[in-house]
Formats: sequence, structure tokens, C-alpha cells
Amino acid sequence: MTDTQTATVTPDKTDLLFIIDRSGSMSSIYKETSESLIQIIQEQKLLPGDVKFSLVTFDHEVAYLNDRTSITEMDGNKIIEGIKPRGYTALLDACGVAIDGLGISLSKLAEADRPDKVIVMIFTDGEENSSATFTREQIKERIKHQTEKYSWNFLFFGANQDAILAGESLGVSRNSSMSYGANADGVRNTKGTITNRINTIRRVGNTEAKELAYTAEERGGAMGTDGNVTGIVGTVGQRDISRSSQ
Repeated sequence: MTDTQTATVTPDKTDLLFIIDRSGSMSSIYKETSESLIQIIQEQKLLPGDVKFSLVTFDHEVAYLNDRTSITEMDGNKIIEGIKPRGYTALLDACGVAIDGLGISLSKLAEADRPDKVIVMIFTDGEENSSATFTREQIKERIKHQTEKYSWNFLFFGANQDAILAGESLGVSRNSSMSYGANADGVRNTKGTITNRINTIRRVGNTEAKELAYTAEERGGAMGTDGNVTGIVGTVGQRDISRSSQ
């Protein structure tokens, strides 16, 4: 179990964008994935700040299910049908639709209304095999642009693959890419790591968070092995640092 301490998440404006694979191969972990998403939504509701939630799901088709809905209005139980597995894996198209869609939504806001932090989380259990609109290089350019110009945070989680290499191929840093096991323990432990990373970014700010790497315990736990990172509301793990929030 990772040592934890209570996180001080100051009131902030944060956008959470989830890009979730719903291809047929996700069937074996659909229950755990759904439960984890519901728990993350419930946990973020309990923390201070203004959080907007967006969800894009994909198989061979891409669906933008939620566009910046206030987290306080979200009912996780009503959205899990949207991630029910089917079809193939249009990962690149999903990333392109999601990044462009959120970027357009934020560009329409007054500067004072834009979020302090944007966290984009990509989940897949297989390799790209059916995108028709976006290329890998186009996605890499988009992630680079949003990261460098607007300080978006991108996190990549991949099962049945080398997620570090897969994330890097999209422009996501090694520190922010993690392999997870396509099994119940792997998904549950990965959910704990996600909770920790979201809370850490919200607490310490964009610049500090990008310097942080997942611990060996977190990476082990994500595979469903001995490392157990369960994650509870308002906690952070070994990545905790003492610098103040921006």
C-alpha cells in the first residue's frame, strides 16, 4: 500500500477529458472500467473547485458523450452504457476529435472563464487499427501544441502493449504513460493511480506535475501484481512534493 496523506486541493477550475476505448476486446474489463469511472466522478465531486467533465468513447466509431458537463451534475451510472464494448479501435480518430472538440469549446470562453488545468486521459487495450481521419503525426502535433502552449496534461494508459512506447508515439511523455493489466486488480489499482495523479495536478499545478513519474509500486500495481494502489478520495501518493500550488 502506498503511503498517503491528505491532499490540499485549492478551489480551482479544472477540465477532465476522458478518452476511453470501448472496442470489443475491452469486454473482459468492462465492469471494472465502469466502476472505476463512476468512482472517479464521485471522488472529484467531493473536492473543492469547479470541475468540468468530458467523455469521448471509441471503437471503429467515435462518440463525444459529454462536453464540459459540471462534475456536480454528472451521474456516472447513466454514462457507462456509452463505454459498453463493441467494434474495432479508432484510437487516432478519437484523440483528434476529443482534442479538437475541447480546444474549440475552450476557445469560445472568456479568458477569465477558462480552466486553470486541463487533464486528458487516454485509455486503450489495443493498437490502432481503424482510424480514417487522423494520422499519428497529426495527433502528436496536437498533443505537443496543447502541452507547450496551453499546459494541458496528457496521461496515457494502455493494456496488452508497451504503453510507454505507445504513449510516446502519440507525444505523451514516458513519465505520463503507464501499462496496466487487462484484469480486475490491474484496472482497480490503475484507478487509484489516476485519482492520485488528478489530485496532484490540481494541487501543485501544471509545471510541477509534468516532472513527476509514476512510482515502481504504482506501475507494478497497475499490472495486477503486488503493488497495491487503491486510491481514496483526496489522497496523493509518493509523488507528493512540498512546493506550493501555482
